[in-house]
Amino acid sequence: DWRRYFNIKIPTTEVNPETLGAANAKLNNAINEAGFFHAHAIMIEQSIRNGASNKFDDAFRALVESYRSSGKKLPANATLQKMAEGEDLGVRSAITTASARTKFWKSIVDTLHEQRRVVAEQRWIMWTQLKINQDIT
Repeated sequence: DWRRYFNIKIPTTEVNPETLGAANAKLNNAINEAGFFHAHAIMIEQSIRNGASNKFDDAFRALVESYRSSGKKLPANATLQKMAEGEDLGVRSAITTASARTKFWKSIVDTLHEQRRVVAEQRWIMWTQLKINQDIT
């Protein structure tokens, strides 16, 4: 569904001020919506990253406290980090997915902005041609 909605065709036939204006309005609406989805994706990614960071910090502190309370010698920092990371593939997978989603929506927004720029150029060229034709006659 989003593929059809955000796949806005720039007029190549029947190019006139009305079709370009309609395309521009449609692009503006799509940019607003895609921008919302992009911002939402950023928020989700940051939330997952923050949660993962907090989870890691808690696990790291718990490991250090466990070793200290038992009187055992602390392993190397890198070892403690690996132990704190554990087998939490789900969180890493969620971060990867959220990051991909953020990049996806960013590319949609960038593409829509580029299309709007092209429509604006077409409108400027058309306006200039009309102005030249009026000045000639």
